[in-house]
Amino acid sequence: MDVKKIISNIVDGDFKDVERLIKENPGTVNQINSHSQTFLMAACEQGSTSLIAFLIESGANMDMSDKEGLTALHYAVKSRKIDAVASLVSRGANVNKQDSWGYTPLHRAVRKNYEDVVKVLLSSKGNNILQVTQRNNDGGTPLHLASLHGHTDTAKLLLQQNGTDVRVVDKYGCTPLHLASLHGHTDTAKLLLQQNGTDVRLVDKYGRTPLHLASLYGHTDTAKLLLQQNGTDVMLVDKYGRTPLHLASLYGHTDTAKLLLQQNGTDVRVVDNDGCTPLHHASFHGHTDTAKLLLQQNGTDVRVVTKYGRTPLHLACWDGHTDTAKLLLQQNGTDVRVVTKYGRTPLHLACWDGHTDTAKLLLQQNGIDANKLDKHGDTPLHLAVQKQHYGVVSLMLAQDSVKLDIGNHNKMTPLLEAVSRTHLGIIHKFIIHGANMNAVDNDGNNCLHLSIIKKEIFHSEVEPIPILDECCKELQLDMDRRLSGIVVLSYLASQGASLYHRNDKKVTPLDCIENQHLKEKLKTFLQSLCRWCQEKKATVTLHPCQHTVICQNCCSQLAFKQCPICRQHILRKSGFVCPKSEEEATQAVAESVECPRCREKAAQAVAESVVYPRCREKTVKTVVESFESLNLEENRSHSTSKKVEVKQQKVETPKLEEKCLQDVAKLLGVNWQQVGRNLGIRNVDLGIIRYDYPYNTKEQSFQMLHTWYTSCDPEMRTLKTLRKALKEAECFEALQCLPSEEK
Repeated sequence: MDVKKIISNIVDGDFKDVERLIKENPGTVNQINSHSQTFLMAACEQGSTSLIAFLIESGANMDMSDKEGLTALHYAVKSRKIDAVASLVSRGANVNKQDSWGYTPLHRAVRKNYEDVVKVLLSSKGNNILQVTQRNNDGGTPLHLASLHGHTDTAKLLLQQNGTDVRVVDKYGCTPLHLASLHGHTDTAKLLLQQNGTDVRLVDKYGRTPLHLASLYGHTDTAKLLLQQNGTDVMLVDKYGRTPLHLASLYGHTDTAKLLLQQNGTDVRVVDNDGCTPLHHASFHGHTDTAKLLLQQNGTDVRVVTKYGRTPLHLACWDGHTDTAKLLLQQNGTDVRVVTKYGRTPLHLACWDGHTDTAKLLLQQNGIDANKLDKHGDTPLHLAVQKQHYGVVSLMLAQDSVKLDIGNHNKMTPLLEAVSRTHLGIIHKFIIHGANMNAVDNDGNNCLHLSIIKKEIFHSEVEPIPILDECCKELQLDMDRRLSGIVVLSYLASQGASLYHRNDKKVTPLDCIENQHLKEKLKTFLQSLCRWCQEKKATVTLHPCQHTVICQNCCSQLAFKQCPICRQHILRKSGFVCPKSEEEATQAVAESVECPRCREKAAQAVAESVVYPRCREKTVKTVVESFESLNLEENRSHSTSKKVEVKQQKVETPKLEEKCLQDVAKLLGVNWQQVGRNLGIRNVDLGIIRYDYPYNTKEQSFQMLHTWYTSCDPEMRTLKTLRKALKEAECFEALQCLPSEEK
């Protein structure tokens, strides 16, 4: 007998062969398919009372369960087949049998708001009396479910039954009133409040009253109803020390906050366990309107700090809420110089999290210290570099007040941090702005040591750096190694970083290069070009350091006393021949100086202004310095005004099947909320899913994934995004459900 086919025929309404087959094989009436479904379950789902009667009379077991614990009565209730339900109840089917989630048929009928089915179930008599207080796996009674979903009429039916208790709590400590308040079902809450025993002061496992939950989700009408009840305490705190006003401010429910502020006894100065006032919460989450309301109240103080020393301004800047920060900066007493427990100003936090607009706002304030050191010796610029926020770094470098070469407690300058994190775009910015190329860290390593020791590939070039191509060519490397450590090392060395500097272990950057051929190529390449013009061959050797870094022309033009690489004092120069005439000096400058504006050789301009270097009145050096100054100024202006176009790899959106999401959902378990946060779903939306599907983590997981899939940017709706979120939540088993490669 093909059980699968017979069950399929029953569901489709084809009964012609069923009775014949059962009569011919009476012992098969309770056979099951691969899902443990019986013929009776299929008949109940289809709703055929005649077939149900035949199967029961043929010996079908009414209380057998499938793999999910569902009985025939569960199937009839789920499909809302009222006659089938009545038939089973009248024949003695167990009305209190629970499925795998602890749901009785009544639980399922109440959840779906099948009022007619509920009435039939409540009519059971004899030894098969329905238990209205039966609990599911989460400790919820049918009344909990009716209250959770706002099924007021169904709740009224349940309240008319003997044994129904409005004070019973689920495993989260919630009464039915808690759940009705949580979802803003005001009519249901009103019904519950009319019952004897209902207590508005009862708290859940987190110490929250129904008023806390109504405030948390901004259900103002429900909160108003609760505030009218005797015993409601507007200043009662939960286990985290938060009042209803804290929770309303946390989620930006301004109308609810306004209602709470109108109550006697409400105090805006109360702090929670973390030392946060309602204003701290509103500021941290960027609820500007709520913050404005709180600032209008007597007693609100913008200077109050949390147990970590953070003011509301710190929190607004940390999360990049520029409008909220602007509002706070308009208040008397707000101070941009206040530091946290770790010595960080609001500017530190804005730079740390990469909020360019917020950082720009703070830099405009009087008293701002752009170079303030935190307890680790880091400036705001250090933090921006450590977190690789290119936009914030560009903003900071455009400020005249920002110092480039401050070392933190590890003696790491921002440039060294950028090299350590292999971010080419930021490195290039520091070079343009004249950062010290020979700063060293605590171990004596300069930027060349750091570039080669890690043996990592550099990234984020942002703006094209043509010299990298030249370095590849000179080192005879393939272009696919253009961003390798050895190429970046040669780039940094060409900008003045010393190849010969020894760290605390007496190791030079050259010593770190294992390939002898590359080492020789590198020395030849770097010594062959003049440090200044980058065009002519370096022929002049400086003593005593013996660095050959300058050509004849530039040596005749520039007067310097220290080696640009090692900073040693120059005693003499070998290989340098002084020009024989004024004309020769003029020609040398004219050939090497390029106008930064028109990009043409400025021969005429130079010729008109150059006097032989030995003359004290006017020198070639003056001309060169003026051009370099102009060029630096233009580069600075250009770098801050130019819109950077970052090349992004085009992402082709793969087609994610619902089956794939379902497979993942089955394996997330309690981690589904963390995955949702990783995918960018708001906590409010996760909370709604949690309470819409409170007793089924599989359903919660699927609804979360479905919410992400249908609401996110199509370009982010990829397996790569989902895979990353699963990895961050350590859902490695769920990862196995995804294809191994993104198409």
